[in-house]
Formats: sequence, C-alpha cells, structure tokens
Amino acid sequence: IRRRVDAKRELPAESEWREWANLVARYEHGVESAGEDLRRLAFVKVYPDACGFAVWLFNERKQRPLGNAIFRGAGDGTITMRAFCIANGTNLLLVPCFVHGFLAVPALGVTGAACATTVSRGVGALYTLSHLWRGIGRVKVERHHWTLDPGVMWRMLRLSFSGTFQVFIGTASWIGMFRIVSAFGSQAVAGYTIGMRIILFALLPAFGLANAAATMVGQSLGAQKPDRADKAVWLAAFYNTGFLGLMGALYLAFAPVLTGWFSADPGVQAYATACLRTVACGFLFYAFGMVLSQSFN
Repeated sequence: IRRRVDAKRELPAESEWREWANLVARYEHGVESAGEDLRRLAFVKVYPDACGFAVWLFNERKQRPLGNAIFRGAGDGTITMRAFCIANGTNLLLVPCFVHGFLAVPALGVTGAACATTVSRGVGALYTLSHLWRGIGRVKVERHHWTLDPGVMWRMLRLSFSGTFQVFIGTASWIGMFRIVSAFGSQAVAGYTIGMRIILFALLPAFGLANAAATMVGQSLGAQKPDRADKAVWLAAFYNTGFLGLMGALYLAFAPVLTGWFSADPGVQAYATACLRTVACGFLFYAFGMVLSQSFN
C-alpha cells in the first residue's frame, strides 16, 4: 500500500475496500497468533502507512468512507483520562489555597475558585499538548502541520454542525431553567444549584461510559464489524442503566442527607431535596439516552 500511494496508483473503489479488508484480516490474524507483544511492535510500523493511505484516500481520491474507517481505529482514551485526572487533581489542590488563602496566596473567595479552575484546565491542556508535540501517543503534531487549510476547516464546521447544535440546545435549556427557577427566589436558585451539582456527580461517569460506547462503535464500524458495534451499544446501555439505577436509588433514599452537606438552610435544603429526587426518577431514561445518542453521533 505504501508503494502504491507513493506511485499514485489507484484501484477501483470496490477493489480498494477489498484490499484494505484483506490487509486488516491478515494483520489481525498475525498479531492474534503471536499475542499482544507483537501487536505493540507491529502497530508503530503499520500505523503511519495506514494514516498516509487514509489521507490519500480522503483528500485526493475522495474515498472518504474508507478513509474515515481507517482513521477510526486510532483512538487512544488513556491520554485523555490521565489529562482529566491531572486537571481535576490540580483543581482539588488549588481551590482551597485560592479560596481560603494559603502561604503567599491571598484569600480570593469565589474569584479564587475561578482562578484555580482556569489554572488546572491549563495544566491538563499542556499535558495533552506535550504528548502531541513529542509524539508519545499515536499522533504527533509537528511544525509543518501548523498551516491554514480552509477546505479542512470548512469540512470540520460542516460535520460538527449537528453536534454543536445538540450542545447548544442543551446549554440553552439549562439557562432557560435557571431563568424559570430564579422567579421563585434565592432559596430556590440555591437549592436547584446544589441539587444539580450532586446529580452531575452521577451523570459524569455515565457520560464517560456513553463516550466509550461511541468510540467502540466507531472502531467496530471502521473494522467493518457492525455486529460488534451493535453489541457494544447495548452492553454499554445496560451497564449505564445499572449504574444510574443504583445512583438514583441512593439519591431517592438519602437526598436530605446529601443536600444537608451543602446547606443548613431548611428552605434551600427542601428545594435541593425535591430537585434531587425528581431528577433521580429519570436516571434510567438518562442511561439509555446518553449511550444511544452518543453512539448515533
């Protein structure tokens, strides 16, 4: 394939698909027969040529479905997970220092919480960028990549429109809910905020599981294994249902205790408890909805 790409020697689209499928089958058979050690050694040799082949198909040959299928197999969630842990761990350490003051850091109150969040997110971003610059992961960004490509930028905007619009609808609905709740006074706003923060504690791991299912779908379809994609979706949906079902039961049972950790005001606590219990009743629907919508995307 490398020699053919260098020579710009094209095949009919059907033959292109067949050759790639045969190559993937031979590669998987070879690494499965010799174990994970060979897979790790072979990947670094095969991956650059596979990416070059995908770029050629996508940009020059306009064989975008096959190019996408090859790209889908390159996901690496471990770097993202480590960056997320580093950013949030940094945030946990900095928030008390910036809010209450520690050593040479003055007490900044609410402003300190914002500063700590900004710094911690910057640390996580720098960690991720360092992997891209040094090529530690599967993708390496070099100086010659920093060029404007209007064609690619337009394709990204066009492809991301539906996903962006989905996020916009969700964000707008949250803003609308706050506007409605604010009409009932400061206690209602405080209770609603506390309740939703506790709910997010359960929803964020569920979002992670939904994203994992979406990655499995992309990789399975890229490997031309739709049955495996289907199985991954339903398995993740049932796992998510079990997790959020358990969290919903705990929230229903212990809502007053949980909300009491954040406010001793009886009015605020009553609103927070009602919010927590009401939303927890819909956790089973959340579980399936998250996984299925991410997988469709």
